[in-house]
Amino acid sequence: MLEFLKILIVLLSLIIFVFVLFFCFVLFGFYKRSSSGIILFKVDYINKRVIRLNSKFAYLSTIFDAKHTDFEMYNYMSVNDFLDYFNQQTKDKILAILDNSEVNEYKLDAYLCDDKEMVTLLKKFSLIDRIIYKFDTKLKKNKKYYLEILSNSKGDFYGKIHWNHFDNINVSDKLENLHFKENFRIKSGNYLVLGFALNSYYLTDEIRYDDIKELAVTFNLNPEKEMYFYKDGIIYFLAKKNTHKKIEIWLNEAKKINKNTWNSKLLLATSVFETKMNSVHDIIEIERILKYSLFNIINNPNESQKYLGNELFNKPEELRKFKEDLNLFEYIHNSKQKVNIKHNKILNFQNDLPTRLSVAKIIEDYPKNSIKNFELFEKIPYLKLKVEKNNYQILQNQNIANSKNTILKISQETFLQKEFNSADNLPIPLVYSEINFFNSNKTQTKIQKNLQNKIPTTLYINQIDKSLITILNDMRLKVIVIGKNIASKIHQDNNLFLDCVSVVNIAKKKAIRIIYEDIEKNLDPLIIQKAEVKFYYKSN
Repeated sequence: MLEFLKILIVLLSLIIFVFVLFFCFVLFGFYKRSSSGIILFKVDYINKRVIRLNSKFAYLSTIFDAKHTDFEMYNYMSVNDFLDYFNQQTKDKILAILDNSEVNEYKLDAYLCDDKEMVTLLKKFSLIDRIIYKFDTKLKKNKKYYLEILSNSKGDFYGKIHWNHFDNINVSDKLENLHFKENFRIKSGNYLVLGFALNSYYLTDEIRYDDIKELAVTFNLNPEKEMYFYKDGIIYFLAKKNTHKKIEIWLNEAKKINKNTWNSKLLLATSVFETKMNSVHDIIEIERILKYSLFNIINNPNESQKYLGNELFNKPEELRKFKEDLNLFEYIHNSKQKVNIKHNKILNFQNDLPTRLSVAKIIEDYPKNSIKNFELFEKIPYLKLKVEKNNYQILQNQNIANSKNTILKISQETFLQKEFNSADNLPIPLVYSEINFFNSNKTQTKIQKNLQNKIPTTLYINQIDKSLITILNDMRLKVIVIGKNIASKIHQDNNLFLDCVSVVNIAKKKAIRIIYEDIEKNLDPLIIQKAEVKFYYKSN
C-alpha cells in the first residue's frame, strides 16, 4: 500500500509538473503573440478618415485587432474613432501633426487609452476579446507603442504603429555592421537572407542606428545570432536557418512592406531568400542575388513575389544575365574616360529662335544585348549617384565648349555630396529630387556657397506643392525648369495650371527665369501669358 502511495505521489507530481509546464508555455505564447508587430495605415485628413493597410492579427494582438471594431484592412473609420484608441497626450500630438501642412516625417511614443477611456471601445468587444484584453493589460501595463507618420505633398499622411515588448534586449549593443569588420567567420550551412534597399534620402543622410534597430525588431531578429551588412545602399541580415516557418513569416512581412513602400522614408524594397553558404567568400554572390531581387522589386513592386523566396531562382538564365550585365555596367563606368554630350538648345517660345543656353544630356553607348538591364540599373538611386559623380569627375578633365551656358541635370543626392563641387568650367547643375522632396537646408546652403563663387544653380521641378513654394521663396536661383510632367499637362489640368502660375509669380518677384520642358506648342494665349511661357526645350 505504501509503495502504491509513493507511485501515486510521483505520478501526481509528474502530472502537476507537466500541467505547470504546459500552462507556462501557453502563457508565454499568449504573451508573445502581442509582444511585437506592425500596423500600417493612411490618414485622409481632408475627409477626416483613416484606412488600415494591413490585415488584423489573430487573437487580439492589440486593441486595434478586436473582432467587431471598424479598424479592418481597407476599411475606413473616422479620425475621431481612430484617436479614441490613444490617451489624451498622444491624441494631442497626433492632431498637431495632422494640422501641420509641411511635408515631414514624425516619430513619437504613443500610449493607449486607459480603462476609463476604453468604455466605448469595450462595448464593441466580444466576451472573449474582453477577457483577453483584461489579461493582457495586467501583463503589460502602460505598454509603449511607436508611432511614425510621414506626410506627403498631396496632403496625405501615411502611418505606422509598431511595438516590441522585449525592450530589455539591448539591440544596439549586439548589432554590428560586419562589412567593416575584418576576419569575421561564417559557419557553413543554410542561411536566410533578409535585405532592404534604402531610399535615396540615405545617400545624403546617415542612416540612424534606431532605423536599423527598427528593422531588426520588425522581423523579430535575434541580435545575438543574426549578422548584418550595410553596403551599396543596401542593408541585409544573415540568419542561420532553423525552421521553415521563419522564412514564411519573413516572406509575408516582406510582401506587405513591398506593397506599402510609398509610406516609408526608409525603404524602397525588401527581399527574402534562402541560400547555402560554405565560407565568407559566398558573401559576394549573395550580394549579387540580393541586388537582382531588390532592383527588380524597385522596378516593379506589384510583381515582387516573383523575386522573393524560391521563385527568385526560377529564371536562372535571367539571373546569370543580370549578374553579368551588372559587372559590365560597373566596369564601363569605372573605366570611362570621356562622356558624349548632346546639347538641346533652349528656344524662344514665340519664334523658336535659339538662345545662348542649352540643356546637356549625356549619351551612353551601351551594348544592345544589355540595354534592358542597363536601363534598370539607371533607375537605382545608388547606381545613379555613382554614375553622375563619375561623369562629373570626367567632365572636370574634359574641355566642354561654352560650359557657362550649358545646364546639366543631376540629382539632389549628387549635388549634396561633399566631394561634388561646381566650377566655372563645368556645366551649370540642374538639380532634381529623386523622391520629389528637396532637402531645403542642405540644398540652400550649397546653392548659397555656389553663388559666393559666382556659380549659378538651377532647379528642376516635377511636382508643385506647399513645401516647394516655401523653398522657392527661400532659395536664390537663376533659372527654374518646369519638367515635362507638369509642362505637358498645363493645358489639360486647370489645377496644375494654377499651381504653375503660383511658381511663376514667385519667380517674377525674385527675377528667376522660367524654362519649360516638352511643353505643347499650340497653347491658349491666356496660358502663355499667365504662365509666362517664353522659353522651352525638347528633351529628346
